Amino acid sequence: MQSPLYAVVMAGGQGTRFWPLSRAETPKQFLRLDGEKSLLQRTAERLVPLVGWSRVLVVTHEKYARRVRQELPALPQENVLAEPEGKNTLPCLLLAAEWIRQQHPDAVMIAVPADHVVRPATALRRTLRAAARLARTSHRLVTVGIAPTRPETGYGYIQAGAEWRDARGRNARVYVVRRFREKPNLETAARFLRKGGFLWNSGMFVWRVDAFREAAAQCAPEVVEAFVRAFAKRGFPQPGQLQRLYHALPPISVDSGVLEPLSLRRRQAILVVEAAFQWNDIGSWSELGAVIPADAKGNVVRGRAVVIDGTGCVVWSSERIVALIGLEDVVVVDTPDAVLVCAKEQTQAVRKVIDELRRRGWRQHL
Repeated sequence: MQSPLYAVVMAGGQGTRFWPLSRAETPKQFLRLDGEKSLLQRTAERLVPLVGWSRVLVVTHEKYARRVRQELPALPQENVLAEPEGKNTLPCLLLAAEWIRQQHPDAVMIAVPADHVVRPATALRRTLRAAARLARTSHRLVTVGIAPTRPETGYGYIQAGAEWRDARGRNARVYVVRRFREKPNLETAARFLRKGGFLWNSGMFVWRVDAFREAAAQCAPEVVEAFVRAFAKRGFPQPGQLQRLYHALPPISVDSGVLEPLSLRRRQAILVVEAAFQWNDIGSWSELGAVIPADAKGNVVRGRAVVIDGTGCVVWSSERIVALIGLEDVVVVDTPDAVLVCAKEQTQAVRKVIDELRRRGWRQHL
C-alpha cells in the first residue's frame, strides 16, 4: 500500500517587510492582496486537490489559531497545530512531522509557506507529485528550487550537482544538492547567475516523515529528542508541556539546522526538483506586481491612488486618496495610522522600521 500524502502549511510568520499593512495581529498570510482571498486561503486551496482537506495541516502561532480556522472553515479543527512561540521552521516542521507520524509512520509530507504566490496551481501540483514520488521511493529529503531570473539578494540559493537519474523523476528536472548558500550580496548573486547551476531556495520541502526525523536526529539531536518525548503519549502534547518544550528550544531554521549540514555530511542526501511554475515569495512591497498587474508605465496601484508622470511606483491606499507626481521607483503605503514612503530598492529595509518602533516603545503600531 502506498504511503499517504500530507500537506503542511507553515503560517506562523509575521511578514514584517509588509509593514504597515502587515501587523502583529494581522500578519502577511492573512492579507488579501488581490482583494479577494488571503494568501493563506490561496495556498491551502492549491494543495487540497493533492491531499483533500483531511490531510492538510496548518502550523501557526497560538494567537493566530482561531483566525486560521475562520479563514479555512473546511479544515478539521484538530489540523491546526498551534505553537506557543515562534522558533523558526525546524520546530514547526518537527511538530507537524510528529503529528503525522502518529497517524501514518511512513507518510510523505509536503511543507510550503503560507504566503507565497504560485501560478499556475496545476503546475505546482505536478512538481509536488514528482517530488513526493522521489521522497517516497528514495527515502531522501527533497526540496523545490526556482530557476533564477535575476541576481536576487533576498533569497537563499541551492547549488545543484549531478542530475538525478531515477526513472521516477522523468516528469521533472531533478538534481543532487551540492550545498545550500545563504542570501548573497549582489556581486555574488550575479556570479551565481552567470555560472549557472544555482536555484533559488523556495522554502518548499517534501520528505517521508521517518526520513526527516532520521536526518534531523543526525544534525539536531537534542531538538528531535525533545519532540519525541513530547509525543511519547499518543495525542497532541498538552499546552503546558508544549510551552515548556518551546521555551527551551533555540530558534533554528530547517535550512541551517538540518539541510545545510546534511548536504555537507552526506553526498546525495538531498535532492532538488526544479519548479515548473511561476513563483514569488512576495517578500517585500517591491514584489506586489506578482499579485496586482502593473499599468503601462510599470506602476502597481491598489486603492484610491493616482500616479501622474510616474514610472515603476508601488502605491497602496487603504482609505485616503494618495497622489504621486513625477516620481520613479517609489513605494507609498497609506494605512489609517501609518504611512510608509521608501525607494523601491530599499523595501527589504522595512524591517529596520520595525526595530526602531520597538526601540521607541511604539508597539501599538507593530
